[in-house]
Amino acid sequence: MADWTALQREIWRLIRQQDAALERTAAQVAEAVVAGVRAAGQRVDAATTAAVTDYVIQAETAIRSGIETAVTPVSAALLPQSLRSRFIAARVADAYARRWPDGLRLSDRVWRWQERTRRGVSDVVARGVRAGESANNLIYDMQRAIEAQGPRFGIATKQVDDWAADLARAGRRALTTPKAYSQWLKSMEAARAHLDKLAEGGTRRQAEQTFRNLRRAVLDGQAGAIDEALRWWVYDRQLYSLKRIARTEMSTAHHRAGIAASIEDGDVIGYRWRLSGSHPVWDICDLYAGVDFGMGRGVFPKDKVPAGKAHPHCLCSLTPVTRPRKDRGDVAPDRLVAEAGKRPIELYTGGSLGPGGQSIGGGGLQRAGLSTTAIPKPQSWRTLGDADLDLDQVKALGAERLVELLDHEVPSGRLRDLANGPDEALTAAMPDLRRHLDTEIRRRQGTGKVKPAAHNKSGKGKALLERAAAKYPDAWVESANRVKVRANASASRGAYWKRRWNRSASRFEAVIRTSDSSTAEHEYGHHLQAMLPRLDAVFQAEHRRRTAGDGLELLYSYARRETGRPDHYVSRYQGREYAGQDALEVLTMAFQAVLGDDALANRYLADMLKSDKEMLKLTLGVLFHYKP
Repeated sequence: MADWTALQREIWRLIRQQDAALERTAAQVAEAVVAGVRAAGQRVDAATTAAVTDYVIQAETAIRSGIETAVTPVSAALLPQSLRSRFIAARVADAYARRWPDGLRLSDRVWRWQERTRRGVSDVVARGVRAGESANNLIYDMQRAIEAQGPRFGIATKQVDDWAADLARAGRRALTTPKAYSQWLKSMEAARAHLDKLAEGGTRRQAEQTFRNLRRAVLDGQAGAIDEALRWWVYDRQLYSLKRIARTEMSTAHHRAGIAASIEDGDVIGYRWRLSGSHPVWDICDLYAGVDFGMGRGVFPKDKVPAGKAHPHCLCSLTPVTRPRKDRGDVAPDRLVAEAGKRPIELYTGGSLGPGGQSIGGGGLQRAGLSTTAIPKPQSWRTLGDADLDLDQVKALGAERLVELLDHEVPSGRLRDLANGPDEALTAAMPDLRRHLDTEIRRRQGTGKVKPAAHNKSGKGKALLERAAAKYPDAWVESANRVKVRANASASRGAYWKRRWNRSASRFEAVIRTSDSSTAEHEYGHHLQAMLPRLDAVFQAEHRRRTAGDGLELLYSYARRETGRPDHYVSRYQGREYAGQDALEVLTMAFQAVLGDDALANRYLADMLKSDKEMLKLTLGVLFHYKP
């Protein structure tokens, strides 16, 4: 009999080997695309298009080769030499013919990836060009404003901060990846230096030189931003999708080859589903590993064995169970197998699933022909107190919630699919997702029943405070109510003061200043941060972990006092650090993204789903599981 443990180790090794090869190729192609676009003057020319086309064709060849590689060890271990090549060819044909639960075949999935990759390169370049055009339009506006002032330009001194801020913001809407926008901001810092000189000098000649320098800075920023965005698209974003396809097809081909090569073996009476050691959260794989047909936990009779992997990226293993040498009590092995097919499916977590079988989300149980009338939860709902707020534990629970979130269907489609599609489609789905999140947090934690303790008796400020507090778990609000808050409605920049002197009342008060926007959730988050130090501690731990080794840097050229470690947060401001007070915006920006309800919060949440899932895991982990 084959050494199935050794075969499983071999498939894991082959998958890692394939991953490394795909990463090397993607890195090379990304640099070639960057160089081609630069050489063509920030355009996607015929040579770059050909390079991308060659890459996507090579990728499909690599997937086919990976399937053959995954099947080969099984054929070598179980079949005579004369049958191996035909067996491998049949397994490859099976991989291309099989439909997954979403109705797509492998060729459909690869074609979609190829089209996304091609289209994305052009979209990235177009976004970068738009950022440059927007900035150049601003420069023309500045020039016209200055020329209207005569030979000395008092307006330059008054407007320099606003102009610098406008230039920095010019790229924000078009450049949607953190690295690309970071590169843009570095170039805009040079632009700020030129504007400062203009304000100091104020001569016509100096103005002309300044605007030439500004346009050069914009060109540098545009080119650098496009470079970083192209690298992100080809290497980070699309490589992940390609590896997902390749991994899933390799492991599925190995899984199905093992069944095909042993299904006719009379000594094999079933197959045992074994969880992968890299299995972080409870899902359908745990259900498979706990199923009991009377042949032992996780053992499926031949006619009920899952025909494929339970979900993408699944690395669980399937090993044949052979006929026992001695009868089990008075029951002969043949009778044991026969009886197993008639039994309801009993789960080690309790409950039962009768024969027949309807579908489950993801189609896993349907593929196995099992019922889903009563799928038990893996364990009782976990609640974390102050003593339990360990960063890794919180993020592990948050990862479970994130899996559920990605599988949620909004009217425009499944969130997991939208997260891999155009930015605009994902952002448009955020209001529907937000309603779902509010409902689930209310169901698990309770929200909106505890009013925040306020100095205000009435007014818009109090209404904004109550709206913001209603988004947070009631237990958090109740704990924070030991200190009252005064909320002031204002169009000025939002702010929070833990202790601010109220002259008319002759006392110190906690004060929030906010507009009617997601700033309200952000600033109330600062109050919770001050009242619940253990909650803030896990966010500080995450910030220290992800920025270890990074130096302090200026976050924005137009705000000289705002420094921090921006990492790859959805906004550089999230990494802001205050002298002696840690990185106080990490928690508040995360809650603004998840709990806010405006265009800015929607964009932040969409960006987190695309590029900062680690922060989303932490945020969901505390919102759903922490009770002070």
